[in-house]
Amino acid sequence: MGGLLLSRVEWSTLSGEEVESVIAFLINREHPSSIRITPSQGDGGVDILHRNGDGIGGDFVYQVKKFTRRLTAGQKKQIEGSLDRLSTDSRWQELEVASWILVLPLDPTPEEDAWFQELLSKTSFQGTWFGLNYVEQLAAKYPDVIDYYLHGHRDLLSQKMNDLVALFTPNQGVESLNAKESIPRLQSAVRALQRDPFYSYSIQVGDGQPPSIERRDIPNLVFTSGIAPASGKGEWAIVDIIARCAESVNLSPIEFSGHLFAEKDTDKAIDIQNYASFGKPLLNARFAGQLDAPGGFGGNFQDAVVSILPHSNAPDHTELRLGVRSPDGEPIGQVDIDRTSVTQGADGIHAQFREVNGIFDLEITTLFSDKSARTISVPFEQKIALHHSWNSTNGRPITQVEPVFRFLAACSLPNEGVIGSRHIWPNSAQPIEWLTVLGSDKQIADRSRTISRWVRDLRFIQGYTEELITMPNLDDVSQEITAHWNETARLLSGEEVCLPNDGQIIEIPVIGLEEITTDRRIHVEIPLVCRIADRLVDLGSCFLSFDGSAVVDIKSENENQVLSVQLSEPGVTVKKEFS
Repeated sequence: MGGLLLSRVEWSTLSGEEVESVIAFLINREHPSSIRITPSQGDGGVDILHRNGDGIGGDFVYQVKKFTRRLTAGQKKQIEGSLDRLSTDSRWQELEVASWILVLPLDPTPEEDAWFQELLSKTSFQGTWFGLNYVEQLAAKYPDVIDYYLHGHRDLLSQKMNDLVALFTPNQGVESLNAKESIPRLQSAVRALQRDPFYSYSIQVGDGQPPSIERRDIPNLVFTSGIAPASGKGEWAIVDIIARCAESVNLSPIEFSGHLFAEKDTDKAIDIQNYASFGKPLLNARFAGQLDAPGGFGGNFQDAVVSILPHSNAPDHTELRLGVRSPDGEPIGQVDIDRTSVTQGADGIHAQFREVNGIFDLEITTLFSDKSARTISVPFEQKIALHHSWNSTNGRPITQVEPVFRFLAACSLPNEGVIGSRHIWPNSAQPIEWLTVLGSDKQIADRSRTISRWVRDLRFIQGYTEELITMPNLDDVSQEITAHWNETARLLSGEEVCLPNDGQIIEIPVIGLEEITTDRRIHVEIPLVCRIADRLVDLGSCFLSFDGSAVVDIKSENENQVLSVQLSEPGVTVKKEFS
């Protein structure tokens, strides 16, 4: 019986640096959002950090060791020291460690396993020893990593990269590009590049105007190279380079040197300055200089146009929750946000966040307290920008929209803001001072509070009907309409609503009308209907109470009776009665 024979890695013949580098990147590939910790002042017991490794907020910490033979007393001491540093290093106090994982190309003996379990018993962490069997499984799963680091495929890969780049060189002649002829060559070159352990490559070929780079939502896209006729007409080809894991951009980075330039005092000049200072996204800037990119793409450019966008997958604590509390600590509102990017430049850090429904975006720019060390200390200077897309709420379920406006309306002093992981909320909540800054724009704050009030009424109404209530167009909402919604919500809460004593005559369809006399109080059942946008929402019935003298006319319409009631008498009220 035949089978597949996999060649094992002879770990014992490799240097310690080779062992740790290969195993670390195998773990990065297995957990693409994991990141390596650079030991600038010691790693603090953390070689690889996988935030939210169990999917519910727990952090997984990996410690990689190069040991290939039975552990000596000194090697055990090194492992003990790593675990101890994780518990004591102040840099890791904020971690929610779900598991500490020791990885080395060595399966434990029963005696070593007993020693390891005793070691873990002295900590609050759960832990696992992943040995040779685990490492070999990863090596078999990601042979491109082994080929690249240990089998000399780095040079072969470089040649294949050159073959692909040759198809994209200016010498090819842009106007002579023929998609029909080029596609097979492009596909063949890209297939060869799929052995790249850091990046994957994909091709798009089309005719006419190529897609705009800033509008393409491709997870982990780091670089796009393309050719197209200058006229904008004809065939074009694009190669996208996509990071296989978060560490790819560190181990095989995109680097450029040269100049970005724009006319003085223009918006583009400001954009370039913001990119240099904080790493903010930069679109369609003129560039001259040297560019090194994955796949062999790049080269010398004299007058190119480049766009530099943030990495689309920021793996470190991306799923967050913002909350607002009253001065006495009572929760008022909360929203879920995703961190979409984080960048840094010479002066500080720029982070972008998006509310999960896309109703608003946040930009937070934080200045370094020490530019040379790129560190931040308390107190630190921040700039907050809120970009709302309120009309994007049109047509969305009111239960989805209401919490967002309630939150925005509460973002002002003396309330307090908090932030944390949404998966371990509220235990993860930490106070933040900047959240109340969102309420400093009086125009935005006032409108948020106004919208929040009537949206709250609509959400309350939703609880009394099976019909889906959606957010109306904000441009169509008047004060008269919101007063109607508030009145309906008050009725549904059991409140008695007094109609205005303004002398007008209203017509009311009546259910089960009895004989009316002017000498007694009238109590009649009427339909309760609420108009929302272009729909009438049926909410059952309610009761109108008034003196008989208020009736000025009774008529029949479609087998129903309609009362004409003059609102000139005191005590005309409406109430919803519940059995």
